[in-house]
Amino acid sequence: MGRQKQNASTSVVLDRRLLSYAMAAGATLAASTPSRAEVLFTPNNSFLKPPSSLAIDLNHDGVADVLLKVKEIFVTSSSFNYGFVGAALIYGQDSSNRFAAGPFSSLLPLRRGEQVGNQARFADWGVMATGRAIFGPFDNVQNRFVGVKLLVNGETHFGWIGFRRVDARKTVQVTLAGWAYETDPNTPIVAGDMGNGNEPTFQPTSLEILSAGHAGIQQRRKRTIVRKQ
Repeated sequence: MGRQKQNASTSVVLDRRLLSYAMAAGATLAASTPSRAEVLFTPNNSFLKPPSSLAIDLNHDGVADVLLKVKEIFVTSSSFNYGFVGAALIYGQDSSNRFAAGPFSSLLPLRRGEQVGNQARFADWGVMATGRAIFGPFDNVQNRFVGVKLLVNGETHFGWIGFRRVDARKTVQVTLAGWAYETDPNTPIVAGDMGNGNEPTFQPTSLEILSAGHAGIQQRRKRTIVRKQ
């Protein structure tokens, strides 16, 4: 009987220690849970020439954010009358969806690695290029990006639309590469950043496994067995 009481007492002490460890581990996890922000990338190799258009949904909510149109427009000036030429134009489908711009609201043809989010100006639409290279910051360029600013549920998000080539020697022909969207609000994105395509994977520590109890231990055993095979 004495030995049974001693074993029962020892079991209670161990249970209390395990509970305290689990509570400590839970507090540690709550304080150190990493942000799961990610870049949502959508590949797209569309080829556009007049007349054509492409509606772009950057954040995959089922609503188009941007409209890219390639069409014929009439171009004239005080000195010359050019007539109809092809043009690539980009619009925000909502007034809060805007594009990184330079002086006089001219769109910025960003290079890979440039940041979207720190621009001083954003325009709600713009002419990317026109035929005969009459006007447009994207006339006859390769591997350039349009920076995008979106308002989603009242919060600002940044993204980019990538272009493999914009040919404006005669008419306008546009070849896309895809687009991306930063899921974390008010966080700049780098032009060309496609993310890793997967949720981050974190291997649990011993303390985390202890806090998970028996189920966590069984899961670790399964992972260990798979690694040994």
